[in-house]
Amino acid sequence: MKKIFKTLPFFVFLTPLIAFAATFNNAAQLFDFFTGFINQYIIPFLIALAVVYFLWGAGTFIRNAEDTNARTEGKMFMIYGIIGLFVIVAFWGIVQILMNTFSINSAFPRFPSSSPTPYNDIYGNIGTF
Repeated sequence: MKKIFKTLPFFVFLTPLIAFAATFNNAAQLFDFFTGFINQYIIPFLIALAVVYFLWGAGTFIRNAEDTNARTEGKMFMIYGIIGLFVIVAFWGIVQILMNTFSINSAFPRFPSSSPTPYNDIYGNIGTF
């Protein structure tokens, strides 16, 4: 069971590569893919998780208005949810500031489709698939 949890993150990150049969020509394209994946899917998921955690605490606080221990537990859930949300958003903002400062592109690459479509690649070139 422990081996499954150790290998699960590896397969979660590789699933889009397998599903879209993505090919990368160099390490920069692979890096751009992972940074785009994290920015578009992982960070919003973590933000949603922190909001749900906060709302769970608010619900616990309201539902147990008469029980002091349960209210304290609800307060702690709300505090940890707010702290988690602040840390996630602050870290995400600092990373975005650094990426913009050093001109690091985090474009999520487009995968080939059956019909040619125009696109802008990570270097600003316009072309078709």
